[in-house]
Amino acid sequence: MKLPVNKIFSALCIVLVVVNIYIFVKGIALGEDVSFYEKELVRLRQENIEVEQNIYTLESITKTASMAATLEFGNYNEPIFIDKPQYALKNK
Repeated sequence: MKLPVNKIFSALCIVLVVVNIYIFVKGIALGEDVSFYEKELVRLRQENIEVEQNIYTLESITKTASMAATLEFGNYNEPIFIDKPQYALKNK
């Protein structure tokens, strides 16, 4: 029994249309994913710029000097020398 060429061609066209619709829907979904990741990339770049600016301000000499002054690191304590035996023999 032979199938007519028109039926084979019609079935092939229907299969190709279904495959085309499937690929189109998948393309839309992938496009949405790409859009999401592009937005995420922009957000991460902006966050990276802000973090870099914070690092630069924390590493700057003036900021470090002002923080040292605030925490009173400019005041030096008198060093304790252990040349004298009273410090070495204090616990005995």
